[in-house]
Amino acid sequence: MIILLNFVFLFLYIISYSIGITSYIFSLLYYNLERVVWLKYYLIFLAIFSMLFFIKTLELYAYITLPSFVYSSIFESLVLFSIILTISFMIYIIPAFLYHFLKINWSIKTNIIFIVISIFFFLIGISGILITPKFFIISVALFYTTITFLFILGFRYYKNITEKSTKFIFKNIKFYISNNAKFSTYSIF
Repeated sequence: MIILLNFVFLFLYIISYSIGITSYIFSLLYYNLERVVWLKYYLIFLAIFSMLFFIKTLELYAYITLPSFVYSSIFESLVLFSIILTISFMIYIIPAFLYHFLKINWSIKTNIIFIVISIFFFLIGISGILITPKFFIISVALFYTTITFLFILGFRYYKNITEKSTKFIFKNIKFYISNNAKFSTYSIF
């Protein structure tokens, strides 16, 4: 029964990854037509998020096919390192996308703040791998604090969006995030 459930999860990961690639292709086509600044950051975000799904898909596939290899500390460390690396990139790219999308001033100070937060997250995550897993609690708290701040920022500056197509995209992103929050929380960490 558990093996069947793992194959169902693998199938769902592959479907999610396929939807992400399709979304990336359509966004790339739209970017080539419109050359919207925020869409560049969205494309980078989609690429990083797709990489995260790809890592999790490979991890599940390895768990199904080579369970003894998955439980080795080398494999766990590589998976955790790649997840920490992709999430630290996301901690920088998501605010850059949101600031441009909502037409908020993306100053050099803001840029440096999110670079520092991203590097700090990466260093704490690596410390969790090398020293003690207790550092993961700090890194998860930092990640969710950043995401909560961005949600508040998004709802506060939603009124800045004037284009109908951009408002439609924002509503879809809000809907997607609210419906997939539970799945994403359990699958990322």
